[in-house]
Amino acid sequence: MRGRLLTAWAVGLAMLAFVSSGCGAAQGAASPPGAVGLDGSPLDDYLGQGSPEARAAATEERVAACMADAGQAYVPGGYVAPGEVPSLADARTYGYGLTTPRPPGPNRVSYEAMSREQRAAWDEAMYGPDGVRGCAAKAQTHEWRTSAVIAADVFQPLRDRLAALDDRIAGDARTRSTMGTWRTCVAEAGYPGLTGPGGGFDEVVRLIGASVGRDFDTEPFDSRYLAELAPIDRERLQRFERSVAVADYTCTQPWEAAVRTVRAEQETAFIGDSRADLDRLRAALHAER
Repeated sequence: MRGRLLTAWAVGLAMLAFVSSGCGAAQGAASPPGAVGLDGSPLDDYLGQGSPEARAAATEERVAACMADAGQAYVPGGYVAPGEVPSLADARTYGYGLTTPRPPGPNRVSYEAMSREQRAAWDEAMYGPDGVRGCAAKAQTHEWRTSAVIAADVFQPLRDRLAALDDRIAGDARTRSTMGTWRTCVAEAGYPGLTGPGGGFDEVVRLIGASVGRDFDTEPFDSRYLAELAPIDRERLQRFERSVAVADYTCTQPWEAAVRTVRAEQETAFIGDSRADLDRLRAALHAER
């Protein structure tokens, strides 16, 4: 629900710069997030990437197999990252999953029952000694085929055209009109300051920071700060988070529907104009599967 409109496979390819540069992977979900919370697209289908859900499930299965090879247990699936809102019912119960955490999955339950030494071994298997060479990164790299050769020799010729495609989708009159509808909707719900779909999450993070004396515009947010909330502040933020998430999710639905329609039209035309380069990319993506 948050971010730019790039297709999920393009987001996955962009992970190359993050993973291969030596930056650490976020320690949480093993699966990469989908772009804007939208479904698959003509480009995803043309490149044979399947739905975001299918790719996420395949990645989770690879994580589980890798962890088993390392002598560690991992149950695939079931993780909802903070900030994701899979349904209106989820928004009403958990908001964005920050101040009211969702129930822990089986991996969290088993992890919390481990000794310090067992946790260290599990962490090393999942994230690697340097945070980027563990099972999570390996599974993501395999799924998205983010190799230097693909990024430099195949994806690069498409990069500027994909950025222009993204701009055309965002600039389409239907996208802009429903964004205006979104602004009116959230303002009428009592949240005129939200900057875009998913903006309620950013506002909750800002308010948590204000409550614990932190500025998360200048330092990274860490869930450990939630433990510093006074009970009265936690209760106030829980009410706010659930309410703003419900408004955000409800108001975002017409915008997402418009983006899906515009994306389908624009990407179908893009495929026709860029078929040769896309065929090279598709062949590279599937070369070692």
